[in-house]
Amino acid sequence: DDNEVLTKGILVRHLILPGLIENAMQVIDALQHCDFSQKMFLSILGQYIPEYRACEFPELSRHVTDAEYEIVVEYAQSKGMRLVW
Repeated sequence: DDNEVLTKGILVRHLILPGLIENAMQVIDALQHCDFSQKMFLSILGQYIPEYRACEFPELSRHVTDAEYEIVVEYAQSKGMRLVW
């Protein structure tokens, strides 16, 4: 609407996990093949925070880097997804 509030449509929120940008790209590829992909809003989240027992799993014991986040966003845009943030 005029206040930039989403009032209808599809919003997909995808949380990137550290070291798994290839997985995020596979998610984007799958979403791209949906009939509604050009009308979909894609929110790519890089806010993963290692909590609780994450330190027991070295691959999950760190934050997503800015570089990882940018790679995923740029990949989505390169695939023609227009409504990405």
